[in-house]
Amino acid sequence: MNRVHSLLLCGLLASCVTSGRNFSFDDARKIKLGMTAEQVLEIMGPPTNKSIDLSGELWMWIYVDWNMDSKSFAVQLKDDAVVHIIE
Repeated sequence: MNRVHSLLLCGLLASCVTSGRNFSFDDARKIKLGMTAEQVLEIMGPPTNKSIDLSGELWMWIYVDWNMDSKSFAVQLKDDAVVHIIE
């Protein structure tokens, strides 16, 4: 197998054993109550998952690496503003 094929295979295997988008808790700690959805996206990037109910939107960032170590962070938004932070 040549070098290019080896690199592609490694990338494929890595994507199979990690889940979500890696994020930094340093960035997550910059999120404050009252921030807009746009401000949150600028800091954290797109969330891994979103859900909507009568209390507003819940945005979640979840990451699991190949060692099965995981981390998560979430914010609840109502009327385009952060009303709750879950670390």
